[in-house]
Amino acid sequence: SLHVDDKKKLPKEEVKEIDGFLMKTVGNKWSYFQRKNYGSNSQPQYILLDENEQMLTIDASYEKHWKITDFLAWLNNGLEAYEERKNAPVFRSLVSKVEGI
Repeated sequence: SLHVDDKKKLPKEEVKEIDGFLMKTVGNKWSYFQRKNYGSNSQPQYILLDENEQMLTIDASYEKHWKITDFLAWLNNGLEAYEERKNAPVFRSLVSKVEGI
């Protein structure tokens, strides 16, 4: 969860300006992260990621998935995408290596 409304101040050493955006709070930091990585700053915005922080499906928002059936379909698409990636030869090879450690 990215809590873009978190008003907690960042430690002094983390306060900085990036791309003209001043990050002073935890919320500012996550807001910037969301815009930079996912191209939007809508709330709520749901994103399903795999182990490599890659999006499994399109993002979900209240605008696009306000009906329960639409949101459930989005979740199911994410599960299917995860299963497909998990069963891909490259992914299975990586998992085998990690499990062998």
